[in-house]
Amino acid sequence: HPRKIITSGEGGLICTNNEELSDQFRTLRNHGMRPSTIGVKFEQIGLSARMTELHAAVGLAQVDQLDALIEGRNRVAQWYREALDGVDGLIVSDATWHPDRVYQSLVVRVETPHLRDRLMTTLRERGIESTLGTYAIHQQSAFAERCQRAKDGLMESARAQAETLTLPLWAGMSQGQVDRVVQGLREGSC
Repeated sequence: HPRKIITSGEGGLICTNNEELSDQFRTLRNHGMRPSTIGVKFEQIGLSARMTELHAAVGLAQVDQLDALIEGRNRVAQWYREALDGVDGLIVSDATWHPDRVYQSLVVRVETPHLRDRLMTTLRERGIESTLGTYAIHQQSAFAERCQRAKDGLMESARAQAETLTLPLWAGMSQGQVDRVVQGLREGSC
């Protein structure tokens, strides 16, 4: 996913020093099967989640750059912190800027869902990608029927989906690019 700090194109990496978990993950990623004396045995339902060596090489090449990638994202977040001050309709709390945070993404709240949608449209018209800040999974069609909840349940999740916006952020982003995003937000909030 493009918001991840390190990406391998497809697949993922799990680190553990627990042999039992390691064995379990290896089995799950390979359709739930284990080698046996003759063929394999499917001991549980698993996934086809084996990362290719090419994808692993892409991911591993970035591991050495992890500190620099995090530092770059933190620098960009600081530029946003300074530039977003006073943008009408945005609600950016001090918690957004926690000093020990790793910025996978930068999510801000807006005063109303209508404003969030208008900001996204304004940014899109300027060639700037943004997306919802989060999703209320219980409202998504794939999960709505399976989620057992009271009619007025999970209202904060629904509110977070309606009132949040993810801004572009990557380690190599320039201050000029941040300023361009913020200018789009200022124009959209008018």
